[in-house]
Amino acid sequence: MAPHSEEANVSNRDHESITSNKNDLFVVNSPNVTYSDEEIRSKYTYRTTLVDQTREGMLVATPKETKYEFKVNRKIPRTGMMLVGLGGNNGTTVTAGIIANRRGLTWETREGPRSANYYGSLVMASTIKLGIDIKTSKDVNIPIQKILPMVHPNDLVIGGWDISSMNLAQAMDRASVLEPSLKSAVREEMAKMVPLPSIYYPDFIAANQEDRADNCLEGSKACNEHVEQIRKDIRDFKFKHSLDKIIVQWTANTERFAEIISGVNDTAQNLLKAIENGHQEVSPSTVFAVASILEGVPFINGSPQNTFVPGVIQLAEKHKAYIGGDDFKSGQTKMKSALVDFLINAGIKLTSIASYNHLGNNDGKNLSSQRQFRSKEISKSNVVDDMVEANNILYKENEHPDHTVVIKYMPAVGDNKRALDEYYAEIFLGGHQTISIFNVCEDSLLASPLIIDLVLIAELMTRIQWKAITNDGISTEEFQNFHSVLSILSYMLKAPMTPPGKPVVNALAKQRSALLNEKVQLSIKSFYKQEIQLEQQIPSRTLATKAGDGFTEVELVNSLDPLSRRWDPDREYQKLAICHINTGPKHVSFMGRIVNMKSYFGTSTEQPKASGWHQMIIKDDTGAIFVKLYFATTPFPLQLGLLLTLWTAFVSETLPGNMQEQQQQQLLVRTNTINVNMFPGRVASDHILIHHKTSSSLMMNLCRRPLEYQVTRELSKLVPLDSYLKNGHDVNGIKILVVVKNIGPSRKVKRKDGSGKENEVADVGLMDNTAECCITLWNDIISSAHTWRPNDTVLFITNPGYRSPQSTASHSRGGLQILQHTMIEVDPNVKNAHWLRQWAKRRARQEAMIWEPTEDDWRFETSLCGTIRKFFTLAELDNWTRSDWNKSFTGYVNVIIRSMNICRLHLRSKLMAGQCCGNLLYSNSCVSECATCGKSTSLLPNASIVGQLLDETGCIDGNSLLWSPKAWENLFGRPPEAIAAWSTGDCDLFEQRLCFLRVHLHVGWREAHVSLYK
Repeated sequence: MAPHSEEANVSNRDHESITSNKNDLFVVNSPNVTYSDEEIRSKYTYRTTLVDQTREGMLVATPKETKYEFKVNRKIPRTGMMLVGLGGNNGTTVTAGIIANRRGLTWETREGPRSANYYGSLVMASTIKLGIDIKTSKDVNIPIQKILPMVHPNDLVIGGWDISSMNLAQAMDRASVLEPSLKSAVREEMAKMVPLPSIYYPDFIAANQEDRADNCLEGSKACNEHVEQIRKDIRDFKFKHSLDKIIVQWTANTERFAEIISGVNDTAQNLLKAIENGHQEVSPSTVFAVASILEGVPFINGSPQNTFVPGVIQLAEKHKAYIGGDDFKSGQTKMKSALVDFLINAGIKLTSIASYNHLGNNDGKNLSSQRQFRSKEISKSNVVDDMVEANNILYKENEHPDHTVVIKYMPAVGDNKRALDEYYAEIFLGGHQTISIFNVCEDSLLASPLIIDLVLIAELMTRIQWKAITNDGISTEEFQNFHSVLSILSYMLKAPMTPPGKPVVNALAKQRSALLNEKVQLSIKSFYKQEIQLEQQIPSRTLATKAGDGFTEVELVNSLDPLSRRWDPDREYQKLAICHINTGPKHVSFMGRIVNMKSYFGTSTEQPKASGWHQMIIKDDTGAIFVKLYFATTPFPLQLGLLLTLWTAFVSETLPGNMQEQQQQQLLVRTNTINVNMFPGRVASDHILIHHKTSSSLMMNLCRRPLEYQVTRELSKLVPLDSYLKNGHDVNGIKILVVVKNIGPSRKVKRKDGSGKENEVADVGLMDNTAECCITLWNDIISSAHTWRPNDTVLFITNPGYRSPQSTASHSRGGLQILQHTMIEVDPNVKNAHWLRQWAKRRARQEAMIWEPTEDDWRFETSLCGTIRKFFTLAELDNWTRSDWNKSFTGYVNVIIRSMNICRLHLRSKLMAGQCCGNLLYSNSCVSECATCGKSTSLLPNASIVGQLLDETGCIDGNSLLWSPKAWENLFGRPPEAIAAWSTGDCDLFEQRLCFLRVHLHVGWREAHVSLYK
């Protein structure tokens, strides 16, 4: 009986049954897994070994354990599969196969009756060991499809595109893959399916395919219209069939390899621009990939071409969309990856591999073109590389077996591909071994189950999320998706993609292990692996409980990680604004943002079980309150400006008299000062909810209004920064409104208490339209600054501490610091804050030294070929900008380069420049790491390279201009990144060559885009 043939009578299952979220095959009895109607959660310890080499050549192996928590959404979505090449051999075969299985068909052949099945599918026709039978001690195996809630192929809704207008019944006849009796059984349903118009770029497909192209969108090269039409097709298909998810898969013909060109397809931005400009090196498959990514649906490439150029991968990472590829691994290559792995692991040295194929289907016809064959040759030839590199006994560095691939088009054999492999190996004492394999396979019938597997697994990955947990079993992270590049799909693909920097694995056994053990099982292995105990996950003294202490393991975990526990109080809490909270025992909840915080580590007499506490000021729009928040093991992930909801059963008035009086004056809360002590997890009535991120505009604007603020009048004691630095720091209750200018790197400072311990300190530059200064942040508050954006984040500071002037010029007027009663409100919702943010952006644009692409760059670029091209002298250019600075224009100037500073900047390691976190970065390389955030930033040539430019009417410094990457490339005759590789001699040569050279510059002036409404 074919797998799942017993379900053939449910072809008309309704939507509710399709999206069933129950798995009735097995249930797991383990403390590491929890079930709910919506999701499955599990904890898993991943063990690996890190290897380092000493100077003496000794390898040091260090075991490493990483603990993860996984979350699987149990609801099975209604899923659509859209194939590019729906009318091809693979598209028609997989469609007919799903229809036959859905209807439970049986048909006659020369060998007798045959029934529909999913043989060849890893998911549908393979099993995995669940465990040992408790009675017989035999292995218990279950279908892979039953491990987790997965879409059944019978429930897939099929559609797609093709360059041929044939309906699927006609295309099925043309393919000549299926038995006539089976075709007759599915013909009526197949005839109703007609592919959507596809895109056809003749330069990428073999010329012998042109006669099929009668169902194409207008245009023979990439354009935005093609991208938008594909996106519309996806949306329409999803709406028409009431789908929850769609997976797009390329099953069409092999394309030629696309050239990777700097400025065209090397980055996401360049790729989108290349599509807009109709660049000839953007392939049809890349256009489909870009459309799928922008639409947020997974895209899988089943052909060998390089669809996923660097710009596509970067775009997928940016939009957090899934991609996978390349080239279905159905026949010869699958056997090769298994046999080569076996021989090399057996210590047999392969010295040559000769692979010959001939086939007669349309794939073979397309591959008879040399450029398309080259794509296939590359994907087939790299399949043994990682296996060879793994054995440094048999193969020296850079030594590989000779590997030849030949593919011929023989129409007579049709879809029955012939594959002949000869393996020639060296064995003991100079002997040799030859292995020859002759394989006859029906190509499309082997590829179709892989198409199904790719869709099922890709869909499953969209429902699995993970997060790391500490050795104490506590996580401070949010659940996140896997990397955009789905390397988990490598078992089904010849040239598997991996995330950038990760090794490629081609050995078939390792790929299956990675799929079932390291990915799919990774999220469920702890369901039935009993060796992963809670004590191993949380090796803390707090878990060393005695038998019979009355606490369950779940209760212990909840006490250590209160953020993860489900808050379901057994009594009602009154939700109040802070100004309405009174002291005494009462169950209240309130919401507010953190405006001051400091963390302390150590024991407390009030809570001896705590490892430390956070001292915070929480503020809403009506008042502020002191909160002392204890933690059991790990501090809470708190930052200034973070929105919290707190539940407590007691509000106290326990501060000393002098501090209470100071708090009452400084916070302007109310006549009786209040204080809250909380220990979530230990105290059952206490709980905290951290609102990390929200897409709701209402939540984003909550608790952002300063105290006593009214739209119709100015805030009292709000002074400019200049006035504060002169004499305002002595005034009680003073307020300043500033914008973040830059965020400095953190540094270590030894404590003055003689303990030898160090504090972490960082300076953040602040400014308004009157002055600039720095505010000093210490220890845990520094992480707050990493979320601030220079020239965009506004801070409203009440009662800042004043730091006396230092000897350095940057601190000549003094600076700010955070005291116990200081309140810092991040991005307050006041009119002055909006004005200040706009002012900062305009100033940053006026003082910019680094080219930053903007949304209106296309107007500047297209003006190169415009009908109006005005020539300016430098004097005229000055007059135009001064007459109306808020007007944009472009034109040309003809100038002489009077001086260059290439050598001087090269010697000072400032040849290239960039900006990150508001700080300028300099280096002699094209990439530099930001000392503040640690991110790698691409650099462009320093604008100061160009000295003085002059014409007959005036002069201008080169660093007064923002030079685009294209301008640098035209000036030096090479890409900007090549400049970073120059030696001192190269710099001197180019400096002498460019001095006193007359050049035309295409220049532009961009309007401010700032509304001043102060």
